[in-house]
Amino acid sequence: MSFNIALSGISAAKKDLDVTANNIANVNTIGYKESRAEFADVYASSLFTNSSTKAGDGATTAQVAQQFHQGSLAFTNNALDLAITGPGFFVTSDGLDSKDLTYTRAGAFKLNNENFIVDSNGNYLQTYPVNSDGSSAAINLTSTKGLQIPETAGVPVKSAMVTMAANLPANAASKTVANFDLTDPATYNHSTSITIYDSLGESHVQTSYFVKDDTATNQWAMFSAVDGKKVDAVAPTTNLTAATAGTAHVGAVLNFNSSGVYQQPANPDISLQPLGTPGAGIFTSGADGTQAVNVRLDNPTQFSSGFEVTSLEMD
Repeated sequence: MSFNIALSGISAAKKDLDVTANNIANVNTIGYKESRAEFADVYASSLFTNSSTKAGDGATTAQVAQQFHQGSLAFTNNALDLAITGPGFFVTSDGLDSKDLTYTRAGAFKLNNENFIVDSNGNYLQTYPVNSDGSSAAINLTSTKGLQIPETAGVPVKSAMVTMAANLPANAASKTVANFDLTDPATYNHSTSITIYDSLGESHVQTSYFVKDDTATNQWAMFSAVDGKKVDAVAPTTNLTAATAGTAHVGAVLNFNSSGVYQQPANPDISLQPLGTPGAGIFTSGADGTQAVNVRLDNPTQFSSGFEVTSLEMD
């Protein structure tokens, strides 16, 4: 009997190793939730057994329990890949008319040959029908249907506003603003980028560069570029000019008080020159050359912590 008790412990340890090995094997499986082996002791007794002296009959696996805590989010280049933050599941169906629903956390989706969004097994992602104002027309799972992407998504809308919130480190090294060169990282302190779109729907990368001004206390300069080409700030009227490869590059002034609070001007938007300005050479596809982009700084700070972009959005 003692030998069997020892074997039960070895079997339980093996089960624990099996569960751990399976978790490791699925570390890159989209939507996978780790499991945990849970054990219980085997304690058998009868009317003819003295329970106070019973040693027990070993260990057994009570359950291999799936853990539903939040996993890490992985970023991909597929616009149809989705992730859930917090509780909930994606609902899929094996057919357009089927209500045999399956629940999953795996958000790796793609289009089939009929433009329906499906998972790797061909199951259709289910969504609620919506009203004309965008609100949900039903909340019952029996009313869900497969999501189909239309062949055309409407007329492209050009970007007009970039909204940004960030912390600029108070202990950053001051630099000479006049020496700013977007091709030389040594001439600026930090930078961040976001994708914007022109009137034809073509994407472009808008980059903001931050330089801590060595001529004033608690003052920074922000320069902009699109697709690696300079774009001057034309408003507000208080600007800083830097020499970039022999060509003037105009940036905006950012002022903070001694508490690191942004001294927002009356007009909170930094207006950039039209992207089709002669010489800029950003648009080459026939897009609207009068397109102008504003950068709105949403309460940036200058604290002693490191550089951090807390939000960066485009309309």
